[in-house]
Amino acid sequence: MSGFTLYSHMREHGTLAEKASDVPDARFALPSTINWMHALAILVEDRALDFQAAWAFYAKIQRRQLSEQEINSICEQLLFSLHQIASLKAMADAKNKADVARMGIVAWYYGVYGAASAMIAAADGAFPDNHTATAQQWDRQIAANGLAMTPFGDRLSTLAAGSVERELGPARARGKHPLTRPATARHARARSSGAGVGLLRRVSLWHRGLGAMEHTGAGRPIPGVQGSEYRQLPDSPRPAAPRRRV
Repeated sequence: MSGFTLYSHMREHGTLAEKASDVPDARFALPSTINWMHALAILVEDRALDFQAAWAFYAKIQRRQLSEQEINSICEQLLFSLHQIASLKAMADAKNKADVARMGIVAWYYGVYGAASAMIAAADGAFPDNHTATAQQWDRQIAANGLAMTPFGDRLSTLAAGSVERELGPARARGKHPLTRPATARHARARSSGAGVGLLRRVSLWHRGLGAMEHTGAGRPIPGVQGSEYRQLPDSPRPAAPRRRV
């Protein structure tokens, strides 16, 4: 059993849920997820984003009349999001960060998810019952309409290869430094932008790859997209479908 690891065994034989070829590459998945979160944190701090800044940004949005049920759902999701923030703050005191790294990613994810759900409910009273629908609704109602504060408004309007590269142009123009520990504030801004660009591009490759498999039924990659490119993607949390209640 010398040299045996559960991860290598999973990559060799797969699991009940995934074929061996579909098990994410942890050398990319975990660091890239952490880098993405770190990148956004750098930009948030650099732009001095806080609750007061958000209040000023959204003060110009016309309010609509909300029902009591809508208000309850909005407050429920905001409270759920605040619980995740409290968890992250508690995890920051852990002596060994590796012990809480994956739970920190899940808490970060659900903090964003709860806030997005609250924004959707406030916008039109909708309450999507799964994560994909929530992401699509938030993009359509919030990000696409310029209602997401920078840097949270970066998005791709299409997965077409040529359009993806064109839409990533402005984000790439912010800087081309590798995502390592920044030496200066300028490098921090450039590197944090690089993480977002990389994530958007790889997610587009992943979805285009899945689209090819769904349409061909043979798992063949579409032209210009190599299998290794869209398989080695950030391993996003896979939460249970039912909505969390607080």
